[in-house]
Amino acid sequence: MPSKYDTNPLDPEFPEKAKAAAANGDATQVLPQGHGQTHQFPPAAATEEQTRRFASANTGPYTSPYSGQYVPAPYAAAGQLDARKRKIAKIGIPEHIAVALPYFPFSIGLVAGVLELLFVPKHETKVRFHAAQGLAAHLGILVITSILGILSDLSRGAGVGNGIFTAVTTVLLIIFTIKAWRGKPVHIAPIEDLTNWLEDKISHDVPFDQIVRELLEADGGTFKSPATNYYQVTRDTLKLAENTAQIFMGMRIQCAQCHNHPFDRWTQDDYYGFAAFFSQVGRKQSEDPREVIIFNSGGGEVRHPLGGRVMPPKFLGGEVADVKGKDRRVVLAEWLASPKNPYFAKNLSNIMWAHFFGKGISDPVDDVRISNPAVNPELLEAMGQKLQEYHYDFKHLVRDICTSRTYQLSTETNKSNEGDDRNFAHSLVRRMRAEVLRDCLSQVTETKDKFRGLPLGAKAVAIADGNTSDFFLTTFGRATRETACSCEVKMEPNLSQALALINGNIVQNKLQSTPVINELLKEKKTPQEIIETLYLKCLGRRPGSDELYAIQTQLDAAGKDQRKALDDIFWALLNSQEFMFNH
Repeated sequence: MPSKYDTNPLDPEFPEKAKAAAANGDATQVLPQGHGQTHQFPPAAATEEQTRRFASANTGPYTSPYSGQYVPAPYAAAGQLDARKRKIAKIGIPEHIAVALPYFPFSIGLVAGVLELLFVPKHETKVRFHAAQGLAAHLGILVITSILGILSDLSRGAGVGNGIFTAVTTVLLIIFTIKAWRGKPVHIAPIEDLTNWLEDKISHDVPFDQIVRELLEADGGTFKSPATNYYQVTRDTLKLAENTAQIFMGMRIQCAQCHNHPFDRWTQDDYYGFAAFFSQVGRKQSEDPREVIIFNSGGGEVRHPLGGRVMPPKFLGGEVADVKGKDRRVVLAEWLASPKNPYFAKNLSNIMWAHFFGKGISDPVDDVRISNPAVNPELLEAMGQKLQEYHYDFKHLVRDICTSRTYQLSTETNKSNEGDDRNFAHSLVRRMRAEVLRDCLSQVTETKDKFRGLPLGAKAVAIADGNTSDFFLTTFGRATRETACSCEVKMEPNLSQALALINGNIVQNKLQSTPVINELLKEKKTPQEIIETLYLKCLGRRPGSDELYAIQTQLDAAGKDQRKALDDIFWALLNSQEFMFNH
């Protein structure tokens, strides 16, 4: 029997049959079902009309899961991805112009930065970030040029130096203006520093509760203390509270900003009480105009929108915190990563479970609420207890999951579980994530990729910046990392993905540059040995007798040009469902 995952016909007449079927309007009956042949792709679920309608739809990073639910203005604005069309509130200019203006040379950028910080709403964090960064750059340049101007009266060399400095900084500001106008990051070192810090902590087996404490309690410069960049991802107090709840406790509390949550227990008092923990995060410029210093300002409150009363810091689902004379973030961190918080350990366990099974016990993993209960709350509770007993060492929990009977279940179903897709009665077939699939293609073809800001040969999973991407990664649903929502990762298959593998540049270039087949031919391997090696590299198994029969037919038909046939077989394996899917 042919492999049920293999979708490649290895049929020399396939192009002609496909054209004939397309001309007859029957695109789903192309592949013959005979000995040595393979199964078809299922027919596409969406029509061309539906695809066009979807392409023009507003699919922003925040999408309400409930029909008719009110979406707060900040998130509705965030959903408009076209920076050239979306105008910034209160100033009425397009986003791509607003982010570029503060970098414009001379006094224009300086004035633009000041005006944007004064008039742009606080929820427009991207524009305000560029305004602050551009303003800091202009102020730094102004101070240095003033000093050089004074020195130029005393020394001719200082005057020349002032001219050179002005010319260089003007060119840099023009470059920054163009990059910001095109939507590219002007400075991403803090994000890289934060990623490197996390990678270092995890690689040295630092318990995750300790990592979270260090992250939330971080003070100092964003360059010297990478963990402080957590407070630069967004400077908005409310958004910072929302991200913290969503990332570390799996809760989307956004709805409680404007009204009591209609599908969960959280009230506006809960929302603004939790946000009060971040109201005293202080920021100031360091000597380096690109660096920001994070500190506890000791002042600042969050007020309830109804009545304007000051909200005391309050743990979600818990009591009001004692923060008198203390750094509120430290108080929150100690509670968040402690057994007193009933959500933290279970949330981390649920995320780990979803990583291996493709679906969480509570799913989505960051939308835990009363109206979205866990399918097996006892299991989730037990895993949270285990993680605490392991002192938040993920390796022990991974061992428990991977050695469990549930994880070792087959994707093959029987009459008792064929309709189950919630209770993990059988394993789920799931496509590899975009980054993993890209790295697998590089590994089996023994080729190297080059991504912006990373050395040649770096893996796609190592890309920290959401703006660093390409057509392949975007097509296969890599997260843009614009929000904390797990929904940014797209796992749904579509026609574009199939076309990217069949005739996309990435796969074709890798097949043209791969040394695999050449090295096997130099070693005097027979075609049968080469086929076995390709199967082991791509699928982790040897070919079956029926597959060997079909392949041998193609090799015999190729005659002396067996190299081309071997390339076609390699291409077919890379396009097979068995290669792309975990099963």
